[in-house]
Amino acid sequence: MGYIRDLFKGNKPFKPLPEGYLLSGRYQILNFIKVGGMGAIYKVRDIRLNKVLALKQMLARFATHYERQVAIENFISEIQILKSLRHPNVPRFFDAFVQEDSFFFVMEFIEGMDLGKVLKRKYPEGAPESVVKDWLYQLVEALCYLHSLNPPVIHRDIKPGNIMVRERDGVIKLIDFGISRPKTRNYVFGTPGYSPPEQMESGEVDPSSDIFALGMTVYALLRAKAPDENYRDNIEKDLEEKGVSKPLIDIILKATALNPRDRYSSPEELKEDLLRVYPDLPERFRWLYEGLRDDRISPEVKNLIKEEIKDFLGSLSYELINSLTSPDKIMR
Repeated sequence: MGYIRDLFKGNKPFKPLPEGYLLSGRYQILNFIKVGGMGAIYKVRDIRLNKVLALKQMLARFATHYERQVAIENFISEIQILKSLRHPNVPRFFDAFVQEDSFFFVMEFIEGMDLGKVLKRKYPEGAPESVVKDWLYQLVEALCYLHSLNPPVIHRDIKPGNIMVRERDGVIKLIDFGISRPKTRNYVFGTPGYSPPEQMESGEVDPSSDIFALGMTVYALLRAKAPDENYRDNIEKDLEEKGVSKPLIDIILKATALNPRDRYSSPEELKEDLLRVYPDLPERFRWLYEGLRDDRISPEVKNLIKEEIKDFLGSLSYELINSLTSPDKIMR
């Protein structure tokens, strides 16, 4: 069968896989969602588990062999990173496979919109501070988790289009880890205006790079405009005109300092300032994070318990094992 290979070979215009098409013997296309520079996203149903999921396909449309190699590396990197992550603000990974020379992976389906679309449809003049602070708190929680890993995972491309908000409960999901890398590796990728100067010039990144991008994202959400090259001269004036509080403006200014040494050294430091301004945030989101914060059980013991349960349940499905051994269930 060469349907997919024929559909995407050469430089043909993009044509989505048709509804009803079955991939890997279990993922049935429900509808096409969107296409980006390197990948297409579909809503699918896992017919074995009767579960709605999202499927990402790497598009084989490249001008050079080098472009193809970079795309494959980015796609595989996203798979490897997502497989290792478990946090309420990061999509959950389920599966990956190759079919007819095309790479695919399956992840949690998020019923909602990215923040870029939210701005256009709901807040064309900029989102209110009361809403943005909730988004910011969740993103900081995600960065606290990602940067605490060994080695730290640097997202490298935080921006409104890479942040989903779930419709039913307002939970934020940081998506598109395609150019994410452990801190130890440098690649010149990012989005002008959001990514810090050192990343765009040399590919050099550390946790402060994500903090810069987060600050620029918050600035963009409050003013409903993408940052421009003169952003540094305009931040304070623009946000004051929007009626944003001085403490939040100060947080954004520190996060977006040109010199990395002048930024927050970690998302935890940013979080401390954020909670001084909005002390009610932890209680408002306790339901989302309470399973991650039980110090009575060490991480080593939690991992040991999880591995023992996996050995015992070795013959059960990947989905069931993970549902039974998720950190929140172990800690409760």
